[in-house]
Amino acid sequence: MCGIFGLVKSENSDISDCETLESINKLFIFSQTRGSEAAGIAINTGKSIDIYKKAGSPKEFVKSLEYRKLFKNSIQTYNKSNNSSTLSIIGHSRLVTNGYQSENQNNQPVVIPACVGIHNGIITNHAQLWHENKHLIKETELDTEIFLKILKDKIDNGINLKTSLKEIYSQMIGTASMAIFFEDYSNLLLCTNTGSLFYIKNKDKSLFV
Repeated sequence: MCGIFGLVKSENSDISDCETLESINKLFIFSQTRGSEAAGIAINTGKSIDIYKKAGSPKEFVKSLEYRKLFKNSIQTYNKSNNSSTLSIIGHSRLVTNGYQSENQNNQPVVIPACVGIHNGIITNHAQLWHENKHLIKETELDTEIFLKILKDKIDNGINLKTSLKEIYSQMIGTASMAIFFEDYSNLLLCTNTGSLFYIKNKDKSLFV
């Protein structure tokens, strides 16, 4: 299965930008045992959700110029925003199940309108879900895509987030541990039907990993 991880720090955190980058780099390296065929990152600055993904191992990913440039630019955007938002980062190391990693749209994070997500697990009835939701447009080979699109469709139709999640989990067969950003909300959503999401936070709650 794939590896998913993340880090959230508040505006009053004493974790430096360099320490943030070092922490994310380590999380990428630790996650490589979960998948080494592609890697990706999404950074929510409060002003934008910046994304980079590429086929290859997490170890090589964190060495790339594009990754370091994205990280630097995102941190600068966050630091210049002068608001009270948090900096949220999610990352993914991929073990390929559906969709070749050579097609970058099949790598994660998965991006749909107003929503970005990463997924560990496999949805085995994704073909059935597409058939039952013919109004949704399929753009990748990923089972993750149908989860995100059904969830966003339910929210757009006025169903609250908690109920929407319960409904999609009741419809799907398989496993899904997810981390999701929404353009319309500042929150990071974490959800699972396996219980395999683990976290740690510091005493003053200014850092959540």
